[in-house]
Amino acid sequence: MAANLGSDVPENIPDRAMLQPVDLTGGAAATVEDDSWARLRPPQPGAEEAYPSSFLCLRERAVSAVVGWNGTTTVVVQYVAIYESNGAHRYLRDLRRAIEASRGVDGRGVRWNILATRVAGPDSVLLLLREDVERSGETSTRETYVVAARVGRVLVVVADTGGETAAGHRGLVEELITPALRRVSVLL
Repeated sequence: MAANLGSDVPENIPDRAMLQPVDLTGGAAATVEDDSWARLRPPQPGAEEAYPSSFLCLRERAVSAVVGWNGTTTVVVQYVAIYESNGAHRYLRDLRRAIEASRGVDGRGVRWNILATRVAGPDSVLLLLREDVERSGETSTRETYVVAARVGRVLVVVADTGGETAAGHRGLVEELITPALRRVSVLL
């Protein structure tokens, strides 16, 4: 973290900057305080170490919520970070370059694909994370959909990690990124 944050950087990212129950079909978001969902806070595929832009992050916060969507139960993770200067823009550049350089496969065999760009404004990307999970002797592929978008120096990540045995939903993250970006306007 930078030593001189300036008066325009809030002490903490407030609740009102995060997705609310009305956005989450009634699901209540809880702050993520441990390493849960660390690979989505923010995603850094293809990197052995933190992306260079990580050192420009001034404040960050993550929440998760269990929500109902299209007759299923799923876990949504939201990450919000305030960066120094153009750090959020640099993060998205680092992300794209890392996925291209690694051909979408990270060191643990997790596969990352860029499905679309400009899904939530000019500086945004829709990702699909695929990983093999073993449960009860059976191997299956788990899919997590992630949208990362920047507005000013704020980065917003919304991910649907799926349910106990179900995949995440592309449509849900595409739907949630709009209110997520609207809510972070209090930080601009």
